[in-house]
Amino acid sequence: MTEYLRILDTPHTGKFSSAPYEPGFPLDSFQRHAIERIQRDENVLVTAHTGSGKTVPAIFGIADSLAKNRKIIYTSPIKSLSNQKFYELSQTFPDVGILTGDIKYNPDAQCVIMTTEILRNILYQKQSTHVDIDEVRSLATLMTWKTSLLDIPYGGGKGGIGVDPTKFSKTELERMSRRFFRAIDPIIGVNVDIPAPDVNTNAQVMSWFMDEYSQIHGYSPAIVTGKPLELGGSEGREAATGKGTAIITRESAGKWDIDLQDSKIVIQGFGNVGSYAAKFLHEYGCKIIAVSDVTGGLFDPDGLDIPSLFEHNYKNRTIDGFEQGKKITNEELLALDCDFLIPAALGSAINESNVDTLSCKVVVEAANGPVTGDAARSLHKRSIPVIPDILTNAGGVTVSYFEWVQNLQQFKWTEDEVNKKLEDKMVRAFHEVYSMKKERGVAMRIASFMVSIDRVHSAYNLREG
Repeated sequence: MTEYLRILDTPHTGKFSSAPYEPGFPLDSFQRHAIERIQRDENVLVTAHTGSGKTVPAIFGIADSLAKNRKIIYTSPIKSLSNQKFYELSQTFPDVGILTGDIKYNPDAQCVIMTTEILRNILYQKQSTHVDIDEVRSLATLMTWKTSLLDIPYGGGKGGIGVDPTKFSKTELERMSRRFFRAIDPIIGVNVDIPAPDVNTNAQVMSWFMDEYSQIHGYSPAIVTGKPLELGGSEGREAATGKGTAIITRESAGKWDIDLQDSKIVIQGFGNVGSYAAKFLHEYGCKIIAVSDVTGGLFDPDGLDIPSLFEHNYKNRTIDGFEQGKKITNEELLALDCDFLIPAALGSAINESNVDTLSCKVVVEAANGPVTGDAARSLHKRSIPVIPDILTNAGGVTVSYFEWVQNLQQFKWTEDEVNKKLEDKMVRAFHEVYSMKKERGVAMRIASFMVSIDRVHSAYNLREG
């Protein structure tokens, strides 16, 4: 079943009729907004609060019409309908699947309507809004080692709010964010703790952060990074993680005797990191033979047209609908014969269940923790190196550091200057890790932690005498 990107609640206000959706169909503002979101985004999970048998056929009609062009999941409580009625609806709307209790009609359809109970069970498995003290401690520790590895004068910190932002309006998110910023005000500062965006946060949230802090302490652009350019953001920040991934892949090619110009690359995930990594690797002359997102994968042994695919993905927020390439599953993508496999999507994407199917020469971790510990050990036994995430995806925090420096200096750098400095940082870190690997005879992941921990240990010794 399709992965879910976002949830949009559309309260029923009694304005549905039993007719299928057509242009000009009378809708209230909530329903019109829902349809606009569905038409604009590829995989949208929409909940419609309807309960009566009279309105459900209208929901099916709207879903059926939209499903012809979009892959969506439409949910409803669906109360008081008989099995016979569901059967009739499944015949009337063959493009719509039905999941309610033990009833399953067209479950593999592009559009599926389900009960809220089933939805709740699915969301429990699919959503990743869990934030607790253990996760925060873990991520803060990893950030410590990442900044140490890149020799950035930061420590490590993390924080978050345990909510699903897709369930809140922009105004609600702003109030929530500003309240959080005020709560942590006593423990942050431009020379104390400089937050940056992470999962489900963006430049707008960082703008609210800077504004809230500045209302208390005066204009303080250096308090946070990842801001829009107009508010002191840095050139090159958006592409930084993907560019860093491309640089590390290029350096790896030289160490493992892979001809970069003739290399075949597979990228799992075509979001910000994966798409920019593909863009820059294509510019290096690499052949990107397969990519994927939540809608599935595209494969062309002769190489995909990355500039066109990048533009298509930027415009449509999905690779689905791109004309070139054979459609493949995620499992098929991971098993493709290639030089570099770049998992840039989810954590634990490569695990015990699929690691033996991999047919690559090098794995480059662009996502956070995409290769489990057991899978990494299995790959090490097969002499397939894993370039660790704390090195590969450190481009983002590196350019965040550059943004902070520019804010302190009140002097903006050009994009060429930012990219040159990023290149220097990433290349130096890679060679330090590789040298440690050769010196100690360990895997790249172990070597990266050895470099990081040794640097922190040395700093503590110097301060303590």
